[in-house]
Amino acid sequence: MPPLAFRPGKGFDADQKARWTAVAQIIYHILFHNLIQYEASLSMSTPIARPLVIDSTGRIVLPSEVRRRLNLRAGSRLRLDVVAERIELTPEPEAEPDLRVSATKRAVLRPTGRVFDAAVATRAERDAQARRRRGR
Repeated sequence: MPPLAFRPGKGFDADQKARWTAVAQIIYHILFHNLIQYEASLSMSTPIARPLVIDSTGRIVLPSEVRRRLNLRAGSRLRLDVVAERIELTPEPEAEPDLRVSATKRAVLRPTGRVFDAAVATRAERDAQARRRRGR
């Protein structure tokens, strides 16, 4: 295959034009992908420094920008470490969900190999809910 070269006054033949188009598309995709990664790294590297207040029960509220950036939601688990007069909170990886999507687009439980009695599990969950309601 001859090298890609533009000849002044002659232009491109159809094969060279197709090859140059392919090269341009590859370069565009590489640059676009790198730009997205660069923008993501900028947003992740931008420090957030904000004073937080501890309430009377010892709780703090994480700013919504931090929760969004770290993909934290209600029930997310954090690891607390005290390091040389500093408190570090690190998100723990979430457990893999027990549901998967079948070929027919239905959510189904992953096979565990354990015997599962749905009636017993339902009864236990209803009893737990009733105990929580009485405890209020």
